Amino acid sequence: MDWINVNEKLPELNEEYLVVWDLKDKPLPLFDDKPTQEVEDFREKLIWADGFIIITPEYNHGYPASLKSALDWAYDEWDKKAIAFISYSNGRIAGARAVEQL
Repeated sequence: MDWINVNEKLPELNEEYLVVWDLKDKPLPLFDDKPTQEVEDFREKLIWADGFIIITPEYNHGYPASLKSALDWAYDEWDKKAIAFISYSNGRIAGARAVEQL
């Protein structure tokens, strides 16, 4: 699988139009009652977004804990905004169970 670098493929887009938040590169702490600066930065990005595309692997017939935590940290910021899900796995149904749970 080849990874796409958004900045190389779509140079006309910038952070004003497209923000990529990779939980691998910018991890959030697991959900608890004390948000960190990373969580506040994440929420701030989501507030201004019109919609979202979430790309996730299927992990044990679901989605990873890191994504669940990100969804929980920013519950209000996701509200009433368009969202699309893309998932993948090695199996024949290619991540459908993760998207079904989301």
